[in-house]
Amino acid sequence: MKIAILSDIHGNDEALRTVIKEIDTLGVDKILFLGDYVGYYYNANIILDLIKSYDKEMIKGNHELLMKQSLNDKEKSLAIQKKYGSGIEYAKKLLSTEQINYLINLPEKKKS
Repeated sequence: MKIAILSDIHGNDEALRTVIKEIDTLGVDKILFLGDYVGYYYNANIILDLIKSYDKEMIKGNHELLMKQSLNDKEKSLAIQKKYGSGIEYAKKLLSTEQINYLINLPEKKKS
């Protein structure tokens, strides 16, 4: 079984498209995503669309935790923006409630 391990996508759909092209070429059977789907770039919705059809396991990263912390805390949201830029705020506006809940409720770790 061929497995690919990806992390720190941070909304960068162009980079993910390049990696997925290689994954498809190599005939990867399963992808392990290690978090940080949102962040510095602005296409978190495209990221979720690109990965939805793959056999995958996902955990959340610190940027999904930051998203969760910022949902109902304006001060925390501003502090996150100051430190990390506006990618998380943009993702919150772009993603549906269902998509946000999916990301923030991913497990922090998995055992097999």
